[in-house]
Amino acid sequence: MIDITIQDLDLITSPSLLANGDIFHFQDVSDAYTDKVAALSAIAEFILREKSIPSVGSEIVTDSATQTLTNKKLTSPKINSDTTITANGADINKLSGMTSTTAELNKLHGVIASTAEINYLTGVTSSIQTQINNIANQSQDVTSRIYHYSPGVISGVTSQIINEATLRAEYGINSSYRVDPDSISVSVYKLETERWYLLPPASATEGIIFFNTTTAGPASQTVLNSINVALSSSESYRIVVNYKVLALAGV
Repeated sequence: MIDITIQDLDLITSPSLLANGDIFHFQDVSDAYTDKVAALSAIAEFILREKSIPSVGSEIVTDSATQTLTNKKLTSPKINSDTTITANGADINKLSGMTSTTAELNKLHGVIASTAEINYLTGVTSSIQTQINNIANQSQDVTSRIYHYSPGVISGVTSQIINEATLRAEYGINSSYRVDPDSISVSVYKLETERWYLLPPASATEGIIFFNTTTAGPASQTVLNSINVALSSSESYRIVVNYKVLALAGV
């Protein structure tokens, strides 16, 4: 067909004025340039390589544009890895409202306690260990007991300082009790020829024992602060401390 200019036709400027049945004139190069017409629906499918566009929605999904997808179902998706996500929507929705951090969730790593065992914590309002210690102290009449402490064999030093807190920690006694300075007895043993000998308290160069006190609690009660024992660095010793504790009034 020779070139023909057709004038004074209506110009369609809106896709809403087009219909699938509207036709478009073209020459078929595969058929000796025969003049033919094609429906707009066929042309649309050719452009999209036989992919159809639903009647709702405003955009075609691309591989790089920032787009919001609604009502889409993903089958076996992979995100930033080759691992297929097997969780379904119900599984993922369990995370709704979660505010935990990675560090907080990691605290559960390695937990082997069962649900029933974790539920034992129901109603706990303070440190369990402190509560256990308090029960132990009360049930064992903590202020009537005689406690024993020894740091083991000591050598190579010229003195040994034993703090009051160390004596209480030996038995898990909390800070509402303190060591009674009037109850202390200290023995120092020295190793000679594979035998341990009790040093006399009047020794002038070794085994000299002294202690100092402080005050504690609302009533400013006098309590032990520390015990200091003089030693000879060239010898081996054992120190044995026996003591009682007293309860701090108002604590």
